[in-house]
Amino acid sequence: MTQHLYFSERGFTLLELLVAIAIFAVLAAMAYGGLNTVLSTSRYASIQVERLTKIQTAVATISRDLIQRVNRPIRDEYGDRQQSFFGRGW
Repeated sequence: MTQHLYFSERGFTLLELLVAIAIFAVLAAMAYGGLNTVLSTSRYASIQVERLTKIQTAVATISRDLIQRVNRPIRDEYGDRQQSFFGRGW
């Protein structure tokens, strides 16, 4: 009778260990896939933020330049007066 008690307390079977390792491998693969997605999304977002910053800087610079313009005529190569800016709303 005592031998039966020791038999049930010996530990895990090989099948139980294989099932546990398989479950752990599936969870690790899912976690790696999620991490990889998050990292690539982060890289893409930082590239887009950098592009947007450059565009905003360019637009701000052009806006400041256009605000400071002075609408005075210029002379062309024949000495005739011409507008300094051409376009709508000038």
